[in-house]
Amino acid sequence: MEVARSVEGVYGVRMTGGGFGGCAIALVRSEAETALRAAIAERYDGRFEQPAVVYTTRAEDGASVQKL
Repeated sequence: MEVARSVEGVYGVRMTGGGFGGCAIALVRSEAETALRAAIAERYDGRFEQPAVVYTTRAEDGASVQKL
């Protein structure tokens, strides 16, 4: 969370599933994605045995029912 907050273009970040293997979800401007990935690699990957895994998703309208 600390890393994400330091990157311009990150609107917010929240920790989920804390403890071992927890993750953070960040709301990020698309233009800031590369900078966030670089910041995570720089500050996280050298500190822990395994590198951070970063998934990129996009908000959608959600589930719906379609009439056939």
